Amino acid sequence: MISWLKLDVNILDDAKVKIIRSHPDGDKVFVLWVGLLCLAMKSPRPGIIEISDGLPYSPDDIAHLFDIEIKTVEMGIALFRKYKMVDVFDGNTIEIINFAKHQKLEEIEHRRELTRQRTIEYRKRLRSSDADVTRHSVTVTPTDIDIDKDLDKENTMADKPPKRTRKIFKIPTVEEITSYCQQRHNEIDPQYFHDYQQARDWILSNGKRMVDWQATIRTWEKNNIGGGNGSVKRVGTNPVLSESARQAAEINAEWERRKAVEAAGRA
Repeated sequence: MISWLKLDVNILDDAKVKIIRSHPDGDKVFVLWVGLLCLAMKSPRPGIIEISDGLPYSPDDIAHLFDIEIKTVEMGIALFRKYKMVDVFDGNTIEIINFAKHQKLEEIEHRRELTRQRTIEYRKRLRSSDADVTRHSVTVTPTDIDIDKDLDKENTMADKPPKRTRKIFKIPTVEEITSYCQQRHNEIDPQYFHDYQQARDWILSNGKRMVDWQATIRTWEKNNIGGGNGSVKRVGTNPVLSESARQAAEINAEWERRKAVEAAGRA
């Protein structure tokens, strides 16, 4: 598990962050956002806010964890959904949109793999050198010990074979999706499917990049999802968070009313 988080040094200048901080308890909502990013990185499935695989954090859990009032947590989640910073699936499981892309998780894993391979080669060279000298002729210094410890720490899986090369995924066009849906005779809206996956950077709910969009189409068929004109439902509906959005709207309305009263008093 990665024990650090990548944040842009200009995060406070981000337009969405500025808008969010302008709301009532905006600074607490910003703390909530950073906290959710930390939970997403510590999650068994990076990007998914869950305690363990399949067990999501509830708003009450998050409020208790970060010592933030539940109404502020609900308002924050509603705002994050409004500005497409998070998505919700399976009722109340929160996912940070484009988390793997922004944190460059694939690049980090690639660098680790290169480091493991370099460590293997380094150990091979050490064993080859040891064969040319006797044990008594070798001087072990603290630096040698430190290097070996660092290699052991970095190379916990050095003996495992390299990962297979991942299949390169090509984003389909709306026309290709339309053609496949017509072949399947389903009610999935191709434009809706394309827009939805594009917003998620074609990342699956398990945090991994999609490799077969046609398989995802078949999954949508099975789960009756797709945004067509028939009985097919849309993705991401959530009664709990819909109520959160209503509460956030009421808080915002009260805030605007107070600003108007203050402005009238100064006039």
